[in-house]
Amino acid sequence: MRRLCLAVAIAGALLLAGSSAFAGAPLVNATDHPIDATLDPDVGINCGTGMPTLITGQFSGVVHTLVKADGTVHINGAVHGSATNDDFPLVDGIPDATATFVSTFGDVFRSSGGEAHHFTLDGSGTTTSGTPFRFHVLIQTLIDANGTPKVDFLRLTCF
Repeated sequence: MRRLCLAVAIAGALLLAGSSAFAGAPLVNATDHPIDATLDPDVGINCGTGMPTLITGQFSGVVHTLVKADGTVHINGAVHGSATNDDFPLVDGIPDATATFVSTFGDVFRSSGGEAHHFTLDGSGTTTSGTPFRFHVLIQTLIDANGTPKVDFLRLTCF
């Protein structure tokens, strides 16, 4: 999900670089509605088995991007989707669990260089053996204008 937010921010910055604007007016004020977009494959923990896993899937939702005239970029959104987990050490292409999720996120990239990020992910799934599980992810990051992390928090709760 962090990759999705970063990709949207880069697209907004490219639009900013190639645009001229009236003072105070947003350069970009766009809303995107991804439908069945592909999740970038990522390594995580399978909450159903407790094993490291390769996570793939798809999502749909809404992403809003606002690029201000001073260069500040705001990105926020909400998505829902499905994921499959293929556990390591042998990624054999056979899912070890499937899950559905909802997520909200908000990112601010300040023209001064500071950043603030907030991400939540809630979901539930079932292992191939039929064991149900739930999960919650919370990520909060605050980076000052010098690039120094002031808050860098990640919590995964499996239950």
